[in-house]
Amino acid sequence: MKKKLLIALFVAGILCPNVLFVLFRGRLDTANYENRALAPFPQMGSVSDIFAFPASFDAFYNDHVPFKNYFVRLNNKIDRDIFGKTSIGDVTIGRDNWLFYTVSKEGENALADYQRTNLYTQSQCEEIAGRLAAVESLVREKGAAQFKVYIAPNKESVYSQYMPKSVKVYGDEGSRMENFAAYMSENGQEEFVWLKPELMPYADQYQVYYKYDTHLNNLGSFLISQRMAEDLTGKALGLDEVTASQGQVVIGDMSRMINQESTMTDDHDFEINPYYPEVAVEMVQDAAGEEESFRTFGAGSTPVSTPRTNSAPVKRFGNAGVTSAPQQPRKDTSGFAVGARVRHARFGEGVITAMRGAGGNVIISVKFDKAGNKDLAAALAPLEII
Repeated sequence: MKKKLLIALFVAGILCPNVLFVLFRGRLDTANYENRALAPFPQMGSVSDIFAFPASFDAFYNDHVPFKNYFVRLNNKIDRDIFGKTSIGDVTIGRDNWLFYTVSKEGENALADYQRTNLYTQSQCEEIAGRLAAVESLVREKGAAQFKVYIAPNKESVYSQYMPKSVKVYGDEGSRMENFAAYMSENGQEEFVWLKPELMPYADQYQVYYKYDTHLNNLGSFLISQRMAEDLTGKALGLDEVTASQGQVVIGDMSRMINQESTMTDDHDFEINPYYPEVAVEMVQDAAGEEESFRTFGAGSTPVSTPRTNSAPVKRFGNAGVTSAPQQPRKDTSGFAVGARVRHARFGEGVITAMRGAGGNVIISVKFDKAGNKDLAAALAPLEII
């Protein structure tokens, strides 16, 4: 009797979840959060399909097992909150729950880049520079007046303070892209623009990347777009010329990858007001009316203000609802000069060692007595001459 009861319970344990899943599937979470195509139901069109059926069906069932998302979410939460696990698949969970995409595979090794174990050799730098020169020659032959290559840094190199301590960094030479940028600069290759220096003066005071996503947020994108506008048109808006306010909640791609999108809801985007569209875009279609991949561009100068959800006060990143300050009167930066001694509200006293940019986009490098070297936005940093 006991044996029959155990068999019945075993069969019920297999069948009941499947039956319940079929009955309530329309009300359950069955979305694909894995950034890959799930295995399809196996086909039976040939003899080879028959022999491959067991393995194919196993892959299909694993991808579509009843209540999968709920079990995965529970498992990941236990790993993170109870066992302190810092890596789930290609996602690294950092301090304050910051997520980083640290995939480690051929051709896309963000982890090696962060740990500085894949630096370019001198010959590799020369080869890449040669290829860029060939591309530049080609586009100039086609009539291009300017040629620029812009490279943005990975999030973990900007917000390394949120990476887990268990993920070690080897050496102090910088990432391979930082080394390549230095090589290009030393050889006078101004067409290559490494954008990390554009973000770092603001990254300490404002959040420029999404917390749960791999990408720059609207504020980071604004800063980079204005650097590009300045290079290509000679005109740009400084952050002190606009108002950056808290926008909508952002559910990042990496929170979905670890099935925690329902719990990681404290990250907000920015709204930039007023927004000046530098370029008007027109879709180009062929004779059949189908969209082509080409677009034509024309100048646009009409200011457009987007609706502002609120104008909450400043909050340091790491808190829910990070925002920047409402627009302030332009700060006078004319007194800053190389060699001047200054005081920062957070970093203390130091000496200005370098300056670059103009107008509201002046970036100053300061060697602080205790905090070391920092790049700061002159118009925004709480800095005074002493």
